Amino acid sequence: MHPRILAVVPAMREDVRKMLRLLLGQTVAPERVIVAVGSRNLEKFLARNLPLEGWSRKVEVVYVRPDLKEHVGVRVAKAINRALEQVNLHLYDYLLKMDADVLMPHDYVERCLRLGADLVGLGPFMLVRMKPFLRLLGGRWPEVPADDAYVAMRFRAAGLKVAPWPQRLPVSKMGGNWRYYYYRGFTDFEVGFDPLREAYAVALLVLRRRTLLPAFTLLGYFCALLSGAKMRDFGRINFSEGLKKVREGDRRAA
Repeated sequence: MHPRILAVVPAMREDVRKMLRLLLGQTVAPERVIVAVGSRNLEKFLARNLPLEGWSRKVEVVYVRPDLKEHVGVRVAKAINRALEQVNLHLYDYLLKMDADVLMPHDYVERCLRLGADLVGLGPFMLVRMKPFLRLLGGRWPEVPADDAYVAMRFRAAGLKVAPWPQRLPVSKMGGNWRYYYYRGFTDFEVGFDPLREAYAVALLVLRRRTLLPAFTLLGYFCALLSGAKMRDFGRINFSEGLKKVREGDRRAA
């Protein structure tokens, strides 16, 4: 018997129909999909077109008015939470959070489930086991700039299994302006990224996105560090574990 999966897709102006075809055509498909849209025009477009696709029983569209003054990570999290408020989360085994432009092979969700992890993926595709999501986060997506990192580091600090994607997914260029990255750096510090892990993550972003803008994440991180910003309780666990691994690596190299 397949696990029960709730999928939530935040979308601003994207036509999500291709993504939905691939999602609902999975070998292990979600039982329910909620598309949280930030545009009235998109809401009307989907209301006209989704019934023609025969998805009206599985797919629900919820409008969430965005506050464009807020960080995009906060806006996305608020849209996700508005969708989660429509559902009894205890009825599901997994929450699948994915962006509107994610395209995946037909067996991708099944392959993620085979990993036996409590969390698979980061950013545009995250498959989250529901029980720890309810226990650790109260069934709410964190409304912070680095919302994805917050979830992953919260799970890591609790000793849960966090796994990478089994295969990289083709998604559009992600990110934003320098402020987007700068405030992500603050959240990265709060959730316990150690300096080496933060530098490595930023280097990967620079290479993958082919822009130096992610370097502002480091600026935000070190501004938080030097200003005495408060680290979350679980962040202290992650930070200590990260430094411990660095020290162990130094001893092995000596």
